[in-house]
Amino acid sequence: MKHTTMTPLAALTGFTAVMAFLISPLTINSQMAPAGGVPATPEAALAAVKTANEVLLQKQQATLDKLDALQKEADQLRIYSKRG
Repeated sequence: MKHTTMTPLAALTGFTAVMAFLISPLTINSQMAPAGGVPATPEAALAAVKTANEVLLQKQQATLDKLDALQKEADQLRIYSKRG
């Protein structure tokens, strides 16, 4: 079996495809209304906003973690493509 190396263009294309797949299903909108409707008191509204923000921050952190892992994989591809 002949050993072939991945060209930088192929690596970039693969990286772009994976990035598009990971990012596209995420819909994050900080202006979304709470699921329970309009809260009755300002305190309830504040609690709802804090909860929504916490969920948003968790989604953003998960996305950042995925992007970091993808960046590490892309760096490895660059290293391997330079060796070949």
